[in-house]
Amino acid sequence: MKFLLKILDILKPFKELITIVIFLGGAAYAAFTYFATAEQLRIARAALEQKLDNQQLAAQASLEELKCLNAHSRDLLRSQIEEVGLRSVLERNLQKSEALRGDDSEFARIELAMLEVNRGTLVNKLTQVETEKKSILLELQNGSCSTVN
Repeated sequence: MKFLLKILDILKPFKELITIVIFLGGAAYAAFTYFATAEQLRIARAALEQKLDNQQLAAQASLEELKCLNAHSRDLLRSQIEEVGLRSVLERNLQKSEALRGDDSEFARIELAMLEVNRGTLVNKLTQVETEKKSILLELQNGSCSTVN
């Protein structure tokens, strides 16, 4: 015990210096253990880059799916607009035919024949448009644009 008291008497004038050294040593230790090492930073960077790549692939897949859905929607809208136009022309054709039915003139017979031919063409086109619409709707229902397997 005397030995310990003797050492304490010798070190007493240096107590502030010892406190500063211990404090700085503790701060240095905390700094080295708190901040990441180069290896830890490399691992974290690689993980972030992998996540970024995955997000980029997902975004690309979503973009392709949206482009496909947009194309189908555009085709469907185009078909619907064409159908409305064809139905309007067919209705006018029928109205003209109805107006000419009582007329026995040569002009009326020729006009009725032309309207009949046009009506057949219009019905065929309407059938094609309806088939196209059904095809587009079926593709959309079956998920033809889906990128998820």
